[in-house]
This record gives sequence, C-alpha cells and structure tokens, in this order.
Amino acid sequence: MKDRRTGTADSDTLKRVIRLANEILTYAMNAGAIPFNPCLSAKDIYSFAPAESHPHIEPAELPLLLTDISESKAQPRTKDLILFQLLTMVRPSEASNAEWAEFDLENKVWTIPAEKMKMKHPHKVPLSSQTIRLLQHLQSQTGHKRFVFASRNKINEPMNSQSVNKALVDMSYKGKQDAHGLRSIGRTYIGEKQMDGYEVLEMCIAHKVGTSTGKIYDKADFFEQRIPIMQAWGDFVEQCAERTSSKS
Repeated sequence: MKDRRTGTADSDTLKRVIRLANEILTYAMNAGAIPFNPCLSAKDIYSFAPAESHPHIEPAELPLLLTDISESKAQPRTKDLILFQLLTMVRPSEASNAEWAEFDLENKVWTIPAEKMKMKHPHKVPLSSQTIRLLQHLQSQTGHKRFVFASRNKINEPMNSQSVNKALVDMSYKGKQDAHGLRSIGRTYIGEKQMDGYEVLEMCIAHKVGTSTGKIYDKADFFEQRIPIMQAWGDFVEQCAERTSSKS
C-alpha cells in the first residue's frame, strides 16, 4: 500500500486496515455470522517496512512489569504516574500535565482540554474505580496544588513527562517498553477481548477515526460505551498487581 501523496510505502495504514478487518471479522465470527475469520493470516502475506513505533510489552507480561515497577528505586510519584498512564491510556504529556480542575471524581470523568490534546479536541476519559482510588491517594499529596503530578522542585509546574521513560530505562526496559507505549498495552488488551467496535476502542486512546467527510471524533465521543471498557481494563491491571503482591 502506498501513500497517495508521496508514493512511498505506507505500512502504518496497511497495518491499521488489517487490524480493523481482523476486529470486524472476529466480531462477526463470534456472533455466528461467518464460520471463520479469513483475515487472520493476512499480516503474514505482506512485508512491512520498519516502523518507528513505541515499544510495548504484551498484556500477559504486565504482572512482571508491575513487579519491576514496585521493586524499582523510582520515586513514589513516578510510580504513581506510570500507573495513572496505564489505567487511563493517555499520552505521556497528557498524564504529566493533568490538573485537578479537570477532574470530576464524583461523576468519574476527566476532561482534557483541547489545547492539551494531539487532535486539538476536548477528550473525556472515564475513570475506573482503580483510577479514582489512585487519585484520592494523590489528593492528600498534591490536592492543594494545580497539577496532579506536581514537580517537587518547581512551583506551579508538573513533573517532567520524561520521568517515566527514565524510570523504565533504569528498570532495563529500554527497547521493550517506553512511556508512550504504556497506552498500547491497554489498547491491545481491549482489542483482544473484542469489547466493542473499532471506533469505540480507538476512542479509548483518543484516536480520530473516519474519513475527511465524516470524522467520528467530531460526531461522538462514545463516552458511555467506554465506561465499562475502561473499568474492565482497570480490573485487569488490578488483578495483575494482585498477582504481583501475592508472589512477594
């Protein structure tokens, strides 16, 4: 597949097309509409150009990552930031720049302003019970400040978003997991579980989908549909953490 503007190979788009086709056909197979998914081996047919993607582990490896985080020498607030990124599936800068004024804990929603979003559109994040508990824990530390993850050394400034990357490198995860890739663990999990349609799952990581004549992002944010998905993801993260603590 080639980019129509440059004529160069567009492996990223091809991968997205194959992933979308797989999710649709797997859903149809599970619903009994088709006997099997004919697209399962499609990715083996094509040779993809090397992509500059963010490395991330598989969901099954999450218990080990959580163990390594728990046992690392990273600052407690850095560990909390890693967990917050995991639970909310947001980008590193969106997490580190989170402000208390953006949260409605009673209604379990975090509204990220448009100016902080890559797509320049406000994004509402459903907060799982696990995220609520984490935020309540953080309130006792930074609730009187502007930023949830306030800098310890600079007044009225957030933590450096690269703190997570540094911590992961120190834990020997260089090339295996980076800060931006944390959201990919969640996206992989909810995709494997076929929790909803492609557009809803992509909205969980604030990806705009659709054509130029009908951007899904501009029409609906699928907030209600995303609530049970984010809670299921939070439950999985908690189960992984419990497996970690039971072994210690």
